[in-house]
Amino acid sequence: MVTPPQRWALALSAVLTELNHGFHHELGMWGVGEHTAGWCSHALGTSWGVTDAASFRSTADWLWDEGHSAEVLRTLATLGPDTRADDDKVALVRANRGLLDGRGLLAWDMGRYVAVVGWGRWAGYVDEPEAWRRIHGAAMRVQGRFKSWREYGRHYEFGRYYLSQEDDPRCEAVLAALTKDPASPWVELAWNMPLGPGPV
Repeated sequence: MVTPPQRWALALSAVLTELNHGFHHELGMWGVGEHTAGWCSHALGTSWGVTDAASFRSTADWLWDEGHSAEVLRTLATLGPDTRADDDKVALVRANRGLLDGRGLLAWDMGRYVAVVGWGRWAGYVDEPEAWRRIHGAAMRVQGRFKSWREYGRHYEFGRYYLSQEDDPRCEAVLAALTKDPASPWVELAWNMPLGPGPV
């Protein structure tokens, strides 16, 4: 049984959990089951190129240290006044500078980080204590940078749109449900819930 702070941390990946019809109260969105390890291994391999503990650690560390935030923050740092050479991504960053300053795509990167770490546990690439330490770290990092689940969701969706440059009605519906459905962890769990010191 996960604790409320652990549920809060898992809720960072709530969009992916909904899209994959998973469970918000389970690490990696799945519980113990005959198909869990295979599903998680397949998801990591096909979507992330993760096939073993070394590639898991490399991918998780990239999401934590850089992620797609690094690209956005570099763009912000080099924006000049001339917009004529802006491609679609640069123009999007320029138009949303206030949204991105100091945070980049943190919500997008950490939402996926929590999912990847959970899947890595079931795939056998990381043990459960380390998985929870990583996920708690993500929760602490994110909680102090946003003011609400709604704001976090807005930033997560911006990250998705920045990478795809396409609207996705599925994600729009999921975000709406997460902010309104009484059973949603984003409704049940207060954004400013004390998360505690985390696992040792």
